[in-house]
Amino acid sequence: MAKHPRKMRVMGCLLAKAARFLQAKGPVTRCVLRLRMAARGGENRKGMSKTDIIVQDYFCLLKKVCRQKKPTRIRLSRQNLLQVMADDVPYDFQALIFHNDGKNTERKMEIEALFTDDIPIEEVQKRLEQKIAEAW
Repeated sequence: MAKHPRKMRVMGCLLAKAARFLQAKGPVTRCVLRLRMAARGGENRKGMSKTDIIVQDYFCLLKKVCRQKKPTRIRLSRQNLLQVMADDVPYDFQALIFHNDGKNTERKMEIEALFTDDIPIEEVQKRLEQKIAEAW
């Protein structure tokens, strides 16, 4: 795997496009997501819970699109996981993150794939607000 990092990136982009084309939230998406995580060499996510990964992804996406000062209040929605209200300003990651931004597109896909009904949205909001307060 480490011999050809460029080939792995290309393979990861192709897998992302395939998952996007299928638009499935079933085993195919989870399989593609696992392959993408294996192909991603920079971030070590072993031992992280699903909630921690989701919080990290939301944090990175907010850092990318927020051009204002540090947000203090975050609201998430179960209906649209890629829309966040930060200090009453709506941010739609689907519209603001372009398809050729591979890393952030991958983060959006992780949020959609990992956010299941057993993860309470209030817990994610609370942890995200804590992370913003500590690391912004």
